Amino acid sequence: MMAIISRSRWYLLLTPYGGFVVSIFIESDSALAHMFNACTTEQINEFIPEKRSLRIHGQSTTLRLERAFWNVLDEIAHDHKMSVNGVIQEIADQCLVANDKNLASCLRVICLKYLNIYSKTPA
Repeated sequence: MMAIISRSRWYLLLTPYGGFVVSIFIESDSALAHMFNACTTEQINEFIPEKRSLRIHGQSTTLRLERAFWNVLDEIAHDHKMSVNGVIQEIADQCLVANDKNLASCLRVICLKYLNIYSKTPA
């Protein structure tokens, strides 16, 4: 007979002879908590915002996006044989019609749409 005692997220299994075994199973409170807990150091770095300066139709601008979005923009540029600046300029031309002033917001939405529709990376 084994008793299971749960403290926090670790499980302690008690054997009938007074010994115990600690399970390595960690229970997440939610899928969101699991996403953060399961991140490698490299994946955690994708949350870090990064500023990049570029020119759109000759006008200097600085964009601040999380590294995860810059990675998707790199993938889009590679797939379309364009530079990241070229991709951003094309998105700006199309997206700013719908969202007058917030290019960073447009880029985030386009990145999410690209991942959902066109990404070759298995989910």
